[in-house]
Amino acid sequence: MNNPQVEHAKVKVKYAKAKIKLKEHKLKNP
Repeated sequence: MNNPQVEHAKVKVKYAKAKIKLKEHKLKNP
């Protein structure tokens, strides 16, 4: 059975990683 809290945490981590990637990309390519 899928745990909604776990699924939500996974989405949050994914979103945070995507934000960090975007930040790094902007720093490398101003």
